[in-house]
Amino acid sequence: FTGLRIGLAAARGLALACGLPVVGVTTLEAVAAGIPTDIRGPGAVLAVLDSKRADVYAQLFDPRLAPLCPPAAVFPDGLAAFVAAAAHGPLQVVGDAAGPAVDRLAIAGVGAQAAEAPGVPNAAIIGELAAARVVSNRAMEPPAPLYLRPPDVQLPKAGGRLRP
Repeated sequence: FTGLRIGLAAARGLALACGLPVVGVTTLEAVAAGIPTDIRGPGAVLAVLDSKRADVYAQLFDPRLAPLCPPAAVFPDGLAAFVAAAAHGPLQVVGDAAGPAVDRLAIAGVGAQAAEAPGVPNAAIIGELAAARVVSNRAMEPPAPLYLRPPDVQLPKAGGRLRP
């Protein structure tokens, strides 16, 4: 959590000093955009990343990669319900958790296939997405941290005091 805030502050400082805009691109957007256009199917794209916990980070996009829902932390057993509301037709799954996600979706009766694309973001693709936002004036708000679940560390019940 702290590292993300420090990175954003450093990027904002450099941009301010250089007179350049700062544009936010999520990892899920970058991974979804990693599917080459010539193999992208006519259906929705599900970007799924391993959170290194019991859940995965997921976001659903239409065939043109416009978000169909906000990114979320989802348990693998809940992926079918996550895509059911917005995805119709063939579903391409991309990301470092694509294989297990396709298996879970198949168990739930949802037709999906893993996309032939890298499961990690590509810096060139991130640059293209950011440049497109600057050109279309969609980058006016400064980027902010996006947390999909609460921190693991919690304050003690007494608020850090030795005695109540």
